[in-house]
Amino acid sequence: MPAAQRSAIGPRLYLNVVRAGCIDFLKTSGVFDRSKNFCTKLRGDSGPVFATLSEAFLRFAAPQGHVALDLTVSTNSPRALDRMSIFR
Repeated sequence: MPAAQRSAIGPRLYLNVVRAGCIDFLKTSGVFDRSKNFCTKLRGDSGPVFATLSEAFLRFAAPQGHVALDLTVSTNSPRALDRMSIFR
């Protein structure tokens, strides 16, 4: 979305557009597992997961803006018995 268009619709509406577009993109990525309250769980091999994260940043982060990512990565886990998740 061009900067002029972002400015015209205002920051709050723009955030809604970005969130909806990004979540829709993630749902079609092949690595989307689920989302809940500002959290999105991706699941799969590391290559496709990191490629999806990269593409999401390229598509939905403003080029001049500041973007922060809080990411937890695990391999071969969680085991079914060890699961402690916000997604329960």
